[in-house]
Amino acid sequence: MSGERARDGSPLGHDRQEDEASGGATDVTEGSEPIAIPRGAPVVEPRSGGVRGTVRVAPAVLIELIELTVRDVSGVVGFQPRRRVERILPRYGHTSERRGEPGTGTYEEGGVRVRLAGDQIDVDVSIVIQPDANIVELSRAIRREVGAAAGRMLGMTVTDVNVYVASIEPAPDPAGH
Repeated sequence: MSGERARDGSPLGHDRQEDEASGGATDVTEGSEPIAIPRGAPVVEPRSGGVRGTVRVAPAVLIELIELTVRDVSGVVGFQPRRRVERILPRYGHTSERRGEPGTGTYEEGGVRVRLAGDQIDVDVSIVIQPDANIVELSRAIRREVGAAAGRMLGMTVTDVNVYVASIEPAPDPAGH
């Protein structure tokens, strides 16, 4: 019903008598102190300097962010799931020792596995690399880039990035040959 209006122009479910009694103001809570905003007044940030709320990121988005970050590292061809881990967790599987606690658990898709504990994450990536890739330098670059991306985009701290080289394959030919 959001945005729908009655014939008199007031939002549906809005009590005009209540509106007239309050002088056309709407109560808004800032912290624990209600403040009145007159109808038609411009919307401004509350005096506290910010608006409270929660942002939640789906595990699939976190995994996709990691995949995109790792794919951009020179020498990575793609991902390959680790078969042993795949048997334990189904696609986008979830396990948690502390069931029901938000922000905890283990999630996996393809060659990326993420363990969450509050704002900290551990990452396992199972990758396919190019034949000429320096594995030590490649793994350092993956660790650095995943840590930076998670911090910059999500405000999370990456505690571990474990790199498993599953296979070596030549990079796909950009011309499709």
